[in-house]
Amino acid sequence: MPEEFEGFIYIDIENPMVAWNAFRSSFYSPSRLPQSERSGALSFGMAALLRDGNAARAAAEFRLEDFRRKHFPNAVSRLTGIFLFDDVDSAAQVWESDSWSGHFNSEYLTDVGISADHSSRLDAAWITLMRNNENTLVEGWEELAERYWSGEPASDQPIWERIIEGWVTIWGLDLRTQALNEIKRFWPESLPLLAVAANSAAIGSCDGAVVPFAIRKGSTIEISYFLRMVDAKNPEFCKRLGQFLRMSGSEVCILGPVAGSLSLPDFGCYRFTRQIEDLPLIW
Repeated sequence: MPEEFEGFIYIDIENPMVAWNAFRSSFYSPSRLPQSERSGALSFGMAALLRDGNAARAAAEFRLEDFRRKHFPNAVSRLTGIFLFDDVDSAAQVWESDSWSGHFNSEYLTDVGISADHSSRLDAAWITLMRNNENTLVEGWEELAERYWSGEPASDQPIWERIIEGWVTIWGLDLRTQALNEIKRFWPESLPLLAVAANSAAIGSCDGAVVPFAIRKGSTIEISYFLRMVDAKNPEFCKRLGQFLRMSGSEVCILGPVAGSLSLPDFGCYRFTRQIEDLPLIW
């Protein structure tokens, strides 16, 4: 049975793709996708870290993942798991820390409901100890990684971070309103499709969510973003969705008339690449 608990998560609402998923009211780790769709799928948190970091940061994350697979295969992957906090004190330490404050905006911390199929509770402080100022792994990083994946605290003031495989539900109406305003700014013509995404989420479907994927191309990886619309091809799902739209009243999301064809948001400008060179193949 999934573990159900309340937590706190940073949601970068200024990223319209994140805003899209936030408005759906729920998002998920790639582990919730069918096995055939998981290869190369990343969490949004890891995609953001790879986007904002340099090539060394990408290399460090892939080496840390290789170490996890060899020595801690039951721990949740940093590449595909969702990063969150199960206590507000650890969340607060993140934005007060010089090492982390540039990555998190305190205005976008929100409480969420979590359904975790698997989770690892780890001290995020180990990650900063493993890397130097250029994001290169320091000498002897493997020993630090072992303590990190073992769940040991790095000091008497740990920053406990949960990495989960599962589903996150956003409770805050204010955040969803901000998310909608962001989508209106970037992709106003896609609002009817956003409504389809939100209604699909309401009946437990992964459809309508934006998913980052890493594709290896020689010595680089390319991170691209795709809108999942798989269940929409299933007649049984369409029947359930139609019933929800007819019977659920105020729970139904309506963002304008649904035309004959829905306008897809353009994610092309968010595609990026990172060097991986001689790193082991992760997928």
